[in-house]
Amino acid sequence: MKIRNCILITLVGTVIVSCANQTTSNPENIAVRTPPPIFSAPDDTSGNITTKSSSIDIRTLDQRIIYFDYNMSEIKSDSYTLLQEHAAYLQENSDVIIRLEGHADERGSREYNLALGEQRAEATKYTLMTLGVQEHQLNTLSYGEEQAIAFGHHEDAWWQNRRVELVYP
Repeated sequence: MKIRNCILITLVGTVIVSCANQTTSNPENIAVRTPPPIFSAPDDTSGNITTKSSSIDIRTLDQRIIYFDYNMSEIKSDSYTLLQEHAAYLQENSDVIIRLEGHADERGSREYNLALGEQRAEATKYTLMTLGVQEHQLNTLSYGEEQAIAFGHHEDAWWQNRRVELVYP
């Protein structure tokens, strides 16, 4: 009986020690994503962006949401024009870093909507980079369906929630 207890205690101790010595790893080589920092409120309490050049349309820069079709992450032509203005501003102000927040409507699973929001944010990032914005100026984050701005179970609400928001510091 004593030998049996000793063996049992030794086995349990070995398991505990071996578990404690294991390091956390990522065996599937899954990309682990750390969210970007949350920016503080801008110094300009009006919420407006100031530019170094007058060639940028300030009214366009005040528009900071682009919308997507159902189940899509492709940038639409009307949003491309908006992104061109933001890209021009970011090129002139290389010290500015923005966060691209991807969102989805309530349809679909939580996991699917997080992935779709990420695809939308990444598509926006890629478009801005093709327009000359430096990658280090762009952070992406997906909220999926978690931060709806329109509530309801109809197309108008869903359309408003299928978006990417450009969040400036």
